[in-house]
Amino acid sequence: ALSDHRVALHDILKRLTADEDALRKALTDNRAELARLEATVAERRSTYINRDHGFPLPGKKLLEMPIFDAFNSPLKIDNLWNEGLTQDYNFREVRRFDRCTTCHRGIQKSEPGSADRPAYPTSLTLLFSLKTITDGDEEEPAHDAGLSAAELVEQAYGLRIAVEGLIDPSDATVSYVRSGSLAAQAELASEPPSTKTSGQILGELLCPTSAKQPPEAPAGLRMGDVVVEVDDEPVEDQMQAVSRLADAWSKAKRLNTEGEEDEPGPLVLTVRRGLPGPYASHPRLDLYVGSLSPHKMSEFACTVCHEGQGSATDFKWASHTPDTEAERNEWREKYGWFDNHDWLYPMYPQRFVESACLKCHHDVAGLLPNERFPDASAPKLIRGYNLVRMYGCFGCHDINGFEGDKRIGPDMRVEPNALAVGQNGGDHPGQLRTPGPSLRFIGHKTGGDFLYDWIHNPRHFRPDTRMPRAFGLWNHLVRERDRRAVQDFEPVEIQGIVAYLEDRTGDFSVLESPGGIAETTPAEKAERGKILFQTRGCLVCHDHNDFPDVAAFRDEGEIVEGPDLSAIGDVLKDEQGRKWLYTWIKRPTLYDSRTVMPDMDLTPIEEKDEQGNVIAVTDPVDDMVEYLLQSSSTGYQPVDSPAVEPRQLDDLVLEHLRDAFHEVKAREYLQKGIPERLRASLKTAETELIVADADFDNETPIAQDQKLQYIGRKSILKYGCCGCHDVPGFEDATPIGAGLADWGGKDTDQLAFEHIVEYLQGEARTSVADNGDDGTSDQARGPRETPTDYYMRQLLAGNRIGFLYQKLTEPRSYDYHKIENKGYNERLRMPQFPFTADQREAIMTLVLGLVAKPLTEKYVYQPDPRRKAIVEGRVLLDKYRCGGCHILRPEQWRLSFPPDSFGEQRRKPNFPFAAHSFTNEQLETSAAVDQLGMRQATLEGMPLIGDDGRPMVFDDYGDELFEDEEYDPRLLEYAFQLWEPAALDGYGYEVGESPLSVMAGWITSKEPADGGLLAKYLLPRVVETEKDVNPNARGSQAWGWLPPPLVGLGTKARADWLHDYLLDPEPIRPAVVLRMPRFNLSSDEATTLAKYFAAMDRVGYPHEFAPERRSTHLADAEAQYQRRLKELSTPETPLNGTRLGDAMRLVTDKNYCVTCHIIGDFDPQTSDRAKGPDLAAIHKRIRPDFLRRWFAKPVSVRPYTGMPMNIPYDANLDHLGGVDQKLYHGTSVEQFEATVDLLLNFDEYAKSHNLVTPLVKAAASGTTTDGDESPPANDGS
Repeated sequence: ALSDHRVALHDILKRLTADEDALRKALTDNRAELARLEATVAERRSTYINRDHGFPLPGKKLLEMPIFDAFNSPLKIDNLWNEGLTQDYNFREVRRFDRCTTCHRGIQKSEPGSADRPAYPTSLTLLFSLKTITDGDEEEPAHDAGLSAAELVEQAYGLRIAVEGLIDPSDATVSYVRSGSLAAQAELASEPPSTKTSGQILGELLCPTSAKQPPEAPAGLRMGDVVVEVDDEPVEDQMQAVSRLADAWSKAKRLNTEGEEDEPGPLVLTVRRGLPGPYASHPRLDLYVGSLSPHKMSEFACTVCHEGQGSATDFKWASHTPDTEAERNEWREKYGWFDNHDWLYPMYPQRFVESACLKCHHDVAGLLPNERFPDASAPKLIRGYNLVRMYGCFGCHDINGFEGDKRIGPDMRVEPNALAVGQNGGDHPGQLRTPGPSLRFIGHKTGGDFLYDWIHNPRHFRPDTRMPRAFGLWNHLVRERDRRAVQDFEPVEIQGIVAYLEDRTGDFSVLESPGGIAETTPAEKAERGKILFQTRGCLVCHDHNDFPDVAAFRDEGEIVEGPDLSAIGDVLKDEQGRKWLYTWIKRPTLYDSRTVMPDMDLTPIEEKDEQGNVIAVTDPVDDMVEYLLQSSSTGYQPVDSPAVEPRQLDDLVLEHLRDAFHEVKAREYLQKGIPERLRASLKTAETELIVADADFDNETPIAQDQKLQYIGRKSILKYGCCGCHDVPGFEDATPIGAGLADWGGKDTDQLAFEHIVEYLQGEARTSVADNGDDGTSDQARGPRETPTDYYMRQLLAGNRIGFLYQKLTEPRSYDYHKIENKGYNERLRMPQFPFTADQREAIMTLVLGLVAKPLTEKYVYQPDPRRKAIVEGRVLLDKYRCGGCHILRPEQWRLSFPPDSFGEQRRKPNFPFAAHSFTNEQLETSAAVDQLGMRQATLEGMPLIGDDGRPMVFDDYGDELFEDEEYDPRLLEYAFQLWEPAALDGYGYEVGESPLSVMAGWITSKEPADGGLLAKYLLPRVVETEKDVNPNARGSQAWGWLPPPLVGLGTKARADWLHDYLLDPEPIRPAVVLRMPRFNLSSDEATTLAKYFAAMDRVGYPHEFAPERRSTHLADAEAQYQRRLKELSTPETPLNGTRLGDAMRLVTDKNYCVTCHIIGDFDPQTSDRAKGPDLAAIHKRIRPDFLRRWFAKPVSVRPYTGMPMNIPYDANLDHLGGVDQKLYHGTSVEQFEATVDLLLNFDEYAKSHNLVTPLVKAAASGTTTDGDESPPANDGS
C-alpha cells in the first residue's frame, strides 16, 4: 500500500512539474541549438586574422588569395552538369557546365519545413505601421529605468537590431522579434481605400479585375528585415535606427503621462524585406530548382533556361543581360559589366525570361494554370501566344513545329484549305483557323465604296479593329520622290483588290424569314432585338456601345473575338446588306464554312397570354437584324474611291510583268494581253491577262478591267491577304513572310538593321512626331511612341530584341533610305498592327523563344494521357470561347482569420454515402495557426446571390448595404457560397449548407472565376426580368437560368452523350434564358472536349459500365422487394406491385418529381423557370455516381439549385425518414436506390410498358390497335 501511495505521490509531483520540465528541456534544446549556430558562424567566418581563441591566428581569408587558394580554399566552385544538356558550339554539341551557384548560394534554399517557400525572398520594400504605445503603459520601460536605447527598443517594441547587417555592414537589420510584441503585430501601412457606393461594390464584386486580389505580404516585422526609413527619414546605420525608435517611444510615453488629448500616432517604418541577387532564393521553388519541383536543379541546372555563359566565374563574363537602362548603368559601375558580343547566348533579360519555356513546352497551353500550379507558370508567354493566334501572325509567317517527324517547337500553322488538302503531303497539317472572315461571298455583303475605304484604312470605320493597316504607311519616306510611287500605285492596288473580290464573289443563297410571323413596327423589332442581343450570347464575342458595362466582366487584357457592332448599320444600309445579315445570324456557316461563330438556334418565339394561348409569333433573327441596322452613332462616311488613272494602272501592271518577262515582252503583253496558247507556261496571276489568240494576233488592246483584275490578284498575294482570309483563287497560297520557327536563335548578322538608328534619331522622327494623325486620315500614320531607352539601346547594340520591337512598332521603317535601289514590289510590305507596348513585349516573348533547338527527349515535356487530354481540350475551350458563357472554375478566396471564427458547420441529416470525407491531415492543417496566431483556409465558390441577382454584402453592423450609400470596402462582410468542400477552422465544411460570412479583413487574396462572363453579367438582369412576371422569384436560383457552370461536368455527363450533344445540341433545361448554340465543331474536336472534361474530373473515358443497368442487379433487387411485400401483406390488405413500378409511383406523385420535371410526353403546367429536365432521358445523359449524389441532396452538388431533397434521410425516424409507405414500401435508402435504378433504366422500363408483340399479333389477325396496349399492370402504377 505504501508503495502504491509513493507511486501516486510521484505521479502527482510529475504532473505538477510537467510544465516546468518541458520548459527546462526546451531551454536546454535552445541553448544547444544556439551553441551549434555560434559554432557554425565561427567556422564559416572568413577573416585575415582569427581571434576566436584569444590569440591571433591566420584566418581563412588568406586562403582565398591568389596562389594560397590552391591550399584548401574555403571558397569552392560549384559545377552543375548533366549528360543530356548540351550547347551548340557550331561544330559540335558541348556539355553544359553551370557554375552559377558559386555565387547564387541560396537559390535552392527553402524555409524549414517547406519545400517551396523561399528561405531568402527576393528583396521588396514594405511600409509598416508600428504602434508606440499599448494598454498598460505604466508597466512599460522608460529611459529613467536605466536602460540603454537598444535595451529600451527590445523591451518596448520586442525588437532587436543586429550589430552588423547581412549584406551591407551598416544595414539596420532586425535580428530578433518577440512573439506578441508591437513589432510582431506591426501592420502593413497602405493608403486608405476610397469609399465606394453600394452599387459600385455590388456591381464590381463578380468582375474579374475586382475579384482578383493579389496576396499580401504577411504582417509583422520579421527577422532579416532592414529598416530603411523611420517616418520618411532615411536610416544610415544601426545606431540611428535604435535612437529614433527609442526617441519615438519616449515621446509617446511623455505625451501619455502628461494626459495629452491627442493619442500619439504610430511610426511608419520603411522596411526592405528579402535579399537582392545573388543572395535570394528562387521565387518559384514550387516550379523551378526546388527538390519537389519538375525542374530540379540537379537535373536542369541554370543556363538551359536562363542562357548565359554558365562556365564563367566572374559577373562580367557570365553574360548577364540587364532588364532596364538603370540596371545596365548600375552593373557597369559596380561590376564592370559589358555586352559581350563574342558569346552567342546571353542571358534572357527578366522581361523575356519566359521565352525559354518553349524549348521543352511545345504546347503552350500546357503552361496554363492547373491543379498542381494554380498560379500561371508563364503568363506573358501565354499572352503572346494568344496575341499571335488572334492577330493571325501565323498566316504570313510559318511557325512549323515539326522538322520531319521531330517536334522542334510550338506548331502554329493554318489548317489546310479544304480545296488544297490533297496538295499538302505533310503528316502534320496545321490546326489553326485564319482569324479573318471568308471573302468568297463578300460582294453579297457590302459594296465597293466601303471595301475601298476599309482596305485603305480599317481604323477609319472601326478604330479598335484587329485588321492591320497595309496602306498609307509613309513615315519612313521623308523625301517627296520616295513617296511618289506609293501615292500613285497604292490607290490602284486597292481598286484592284476590290475589283478582284467583287468579280470572284460566288453564288450565295440568302435565307428568308419563315411564314406566320406577326407584323410589328421597326421600333418594336429593334426593342426585342436589343434584348436578344444582350441575352443570347452575342456579348461574349462582340462589343456594342449600348452595353458598355459588359467590359468590366472581361478578363484583363482579353481580346474580344468578334468585331464591335456599334456602327454596323452604317455599312449594311441597303436591302442586300439586310439579307446578308439575316442569313449570317441565322446560319453563319452558309457564308463561311470555317467560322467560329455558332448557329444560335434562333427559332421563332411564341408570345402567350395569361391562359397560355399563343397570341403572336416573332422572328428573333429579324428582330436582331433590325436592332443592329439601327445601330449607328459614328456618322461614318467612307472616303471617296478615286477613279483609276490609266497611266498609273499601266505603270503598275508593267512593274509586275517585268518580274516575269523580258522588258520587250512585258510591254507587248501590257498592250495586248497574253495569248491563250501560252497558258500552260504562265504563273497563276498572269492568267488574268490571257486573251484569245485571235485578239492577240489582231493587236486588240486588252481591257482595263482585265488589268485591274491582274493587279488585284498580285496585290492580294503581295500583302498576304490570304494569310488571314479565305480568298477564292488562293487555296494553295503559302505564307509570304519569313518563317519564325527558329527566329529566336537567328544570327543577328542576318537581321537587316539598315539605317534604323538614323531614322529614329534623325529628321524622320521630327517629321512624324507632330502629324497628329489618329489613324483615320489619308496621310501617313506616325508611330504612337518612340522606342524607350531600353529598346533604343538594344537597337544601338544590334540586338535582335531591339530589331523585333521596332519591327512590331513600325514594320516598314527599315526601308528608310533603302528604297533607292529597290523596285516598288521589293519594298517592305508588312502591315502595321495596333499593338500596345505591353502586347509587343508579350509577342516578343513568344518569338524570342522560337529557337527550333529542343532538348533531348528526356527533358522535353511529355504529358501523361490525362494531362494531354486537358491541354488539348483547353485549346478548344479557348478557341470556341466556352468560358464566355460557362464558369469553368469558381472563385478562390484565401483567408487568414482568428481561430474559431467559423466553428463547426451545422448540417442537416443526409445519406451517409453523400458526405465528403476529409483526411485528418486536412483538418489538422486547417486548425494550425501561423506566427500571428491566425488560421488559413482556401475557399472555392462564389459570392452568395441575393434576391435582386447581386451578391450579398453587409456593412460593419451586419446590415445589407443601402443604395447610394458609401462604404469602406475594408469593413464589409461578404456572404460566400461554397461550391467545393473545404477544411475550415479545424472542421470539414460541406457544400449546400448555410453560406459563410467572411470579413473583408480576413481575405488575403482572391482569384477570379475562370470564365462565366455572360452568366455573371446577366445575373441581375434575368432576375429583374423574371420578377416582372413572378414577383416571388428567388434571385439566389438565377444561376440555374443561365449557362450552367461546367465545374464537375466530367463526373456528371456520360462521355458518349456529351460528344453527340456538342455536335448537335438539344434543349435540356427549359429554365434557361438562352439555348446552347451549335458550334462548327468536327467530330474529333467533340471527342477532345469530352476527353477533357473526363480527365479534369478523373473519371473513366470513353465508356464506363453502370452496374445499376445489369439485369442480375435488377432481378436480385426485385426479388428482395417481393419478399418484403410478402412479409408486409395480410389477407385483408395484400400488397402487389414491382420495385420499379412503385418507384414510378413515387416519381409521378404530385408532391414529387412531376411537380417540376418533364417526363417523356408529360409536361408539367408550371412556368419555364420552374421546369426541370426530362427524366426520361436521364439514363442517356447522366453518370450513375453523379445521379446518386444529385438525387440524395441536390444543393450539395449545385448549391444554388431550387430542387429539393425529395427523399429525406434521418436515422432517428421510422423508415429512416422515408416518404409515404403507400408509394413505396421500404426505408428512405431503399426508396432512394429504387428511384435511382428506375431513372438509370428508364428506357427498359418504358419498353416493358409498350410491347411490340401485341402490335404484331394484331396485324396478323387483321385487328387494329393504337399502339398503346400494355400487359396488365401488376405493379401498382
